[in-house]
Amino acid sequence: IVCVQSNHLKNILEKDSQVAQYYEVFLPQSPTEPCLLHEGGYWCELTVHTNSLRHTMAVITFHPQELSPEELHVQKETVKEFFIKGPGAVCDLTSPDFQESRTCFSHHQSTYQLLFGEPHIFKDLLGLKVCISPDAFFQINTAGAEMLYWIVGKLSAVNSNTILLDICCGTGVISLPLDQLHRRSLGFRWWGRQWRMLGRLQPTMASPALSFILVKQRRFCQGC
Repeated sequence: IVCVQSNHLKNILEKDSQVAQYYEVFLPQSPTEPCLLHEGGYWCELTVHTNSLRHTMAVITFHPQELSPEELHVQKETVKEFFIKGPGAVCDLTSPDFQESRTCFSHHQSTYQLLFGEPHIFKDLLGLKVCISPDAFFQINTAGAEMLYWIVGKLSAVNSNTILLDICCGTGVISLPLDQLHRRSLGFRWWGRQWRMLGRLQPTMASPALSFILVKQRRFCQGC
């Protein structure tokens, strides 16, 4: 395993790097240890999203181990205090979320708890305004994602007769930017929460040519 400090990464925003660096400041102050792969610990992943308005969502994943509900509450309040009144306040987080996960690096079974602020932020993607929730899939490097999706649309040679199948579609952030290039999109998703998030998307995301189907992708692929 090779670990690279966030301030050495050139493909992420400065604001994202700032949040990561202050999270690193917080970890030694906590009486509970970071979660190292296969070696136990408590504090797991940190995921950061920042939009063009510098609104920032930070999702912290925590493995509770054998902590009691009271002890777990103390951990949440500690990290909350750090980012409200402590050194981390300089990050000016818009939407900090805390996730309890009994299995580090696996999130489907776990809920997200908003520590303070707004439950969502919005990001622009190729003219679309996308609602970002803590469990939503969205590329952190938005500019890179825009270039990638544009190239995919160009190389795939889709046209007005094309029906696009978007497997593991989430809220459709890959197929929606290509919407104007093809006749229809079918998005397949087995996990319902992100699918229901469609009701919270901005009007610019609406498309009569896009349909979402809740299904287990493995079964779908086996039937192909």
